[in-house]
Amino acid sequence: MKNLILLTTLLLSSLSTISGQNSQPAEPENLSEQFKFLLDNAETYSEYKVIKETRLNEFWRLLEDSVQQFKTDIATAQKIHSDQQTEIEFLQKSIKEKDDLLATTDFAMTHIRFLGVDFSKTSFIIINVILIGGLIALLALGSFQYNINRITARQKVLDYQQIEEEFNTLRSQSLEKQIKLKRELQTERNLIEDMRSRPTISKKMPA
Repeated sequence: MKNLILLTTLLLSSLSTISGQNSQPAEPENLSEQFKFLLDNAETYSEYKVIKETRLNEFWRLLEDSVQQFKTDIATAQKIHSDQQTEIEFLQKSIKEKDDLLATTDFAMTHIRFLGVDFSKTSFIIINVILIGGLIALLALGSFQYNINRITARQKVLDYQQIEEEFNTLRSQSLEKQIKLKRELQTERNLIEDMRSRPTISKKMPA
């Protein structure tokens, strides 16, 4: 009977202890709340706070954990920042390469290389138009001059032919005159000879 009463008393005491522990509020995890909790649950002696060593050790552990977590967060943030900086530099380099490629492509589209010199296509077209126009003008001038020279040469040929015809006509006329003169001269000579021979014949006849 006494053992039953003692067992019942121990069970009730254990239940009350467990119930009292479960009824205590949960301890906060962050430093500011933990410090406030530590002060609120500390005993006061005169103007001092009496803090249990276990609670103080717990607070110190939490403080070290927080500092370590803070260091870890800083290291993580620094790594993230370094990674982001590396990515930014890579993106900037990629953008610069694309800008350079775009500039090169744009330059190639708007320029043309001729005889080792880069010309803008507009300037090249203008220069070609001027050169072609100049060549056409020179060809037109040369053709005009050629036509003039051809007409002049033809006229000179016609003039030469006319002069040659006139010369041939004059030569023929001159030959005819010479022949006529020779005939007339021969006739005169024959007449003179005939006249010279007649007196001789007259003198011989009377004898």
